[in-house]
Amino acid sequence: MGPHAFLYNNGTPVDLGTLGGTLSLGFGINNAGQVVGLAYLSGDQAEHAFLYVPGKGMMDLNSLVGNGSGRELHVATAINDGGQIVGSGSISNGDEHAFLLTPIQPH
Repeated sequence: MGPHAFLYNNGTPVDLGTLGGTLSLGFGINNAGQVVGLAYLSGDQAEHAFLYVPGKGMMDLNSLVGNGSGRELHVATAINDGGQIVGSGSISNGDEHAFLLTPIQPH
């Protein structure tokens, strides 16, 4: 087992888990306790950007933006209090690019 991202809750570390692999790293947190970072997928063959939401757990950001987008989000590096997430990933030809994700607010 590799290192896992964690949060302290009242002085106790809480393991945030992984996306099926052996490693996760947290890079950003906001005032709501949402954490972003990267985690290995099952088999440790790829890393994906994640969002951890207290009470909901760790989610693969790729599953939230749609699989047919031609993009793969590798690492999320920061999240603000509005829920906007920045990081980097690749497009279908392999070129690396930065990304900004902005949550859709329900009407």
